[in-house]
Amino acid sequence: MALRPVRLHQALSRTVHTITLPDPDGPAVWAVETRTTEDHRARLYRDGQRTSTAEMPATFTVPGGRIEVDAGLYGVTRVHLVTPDGRERRLAPAPGTLEHRRAALTRDRPRTSRAIAVTAVVILLVNL
Repeated sequence: MALRPVRLHQALSRTVHTITLPDPDGPAVWAVETRTTEDHRARLYRDGQRTSTAEMPATFTVPGGRIEVDAGLYGVTRVHLVTPDGRERRLAPAPGTLEHRRAALTRDRPRTSRAIAVTAVVILLVNL
């Protein structure tokens, strides 16, 4: 089954994170998809084709280490590549996901991003 792009109406229920890793056949793009509202499974894709599915917390073996995935009630809490020597690298959010848009906002407009964060904390404190 092929990996489909994240659509706007799926932004709250579906996440995709990617990483490019060296492979004997050339670099391969690995992607992890989670659908937090449907099931508690993670799906691993290599170059857009599904290779594996696992219940979360999930661990997938890939060239250069393993990808660890976990999700909580409010979304993905961990999606890291762990190398054999124990180093960890976070996978990048795919375009179209809310995580990607948030990272782009932080990168392109850091003041706006901070203002939103402060506003969210103030609203939380007022509600408490």
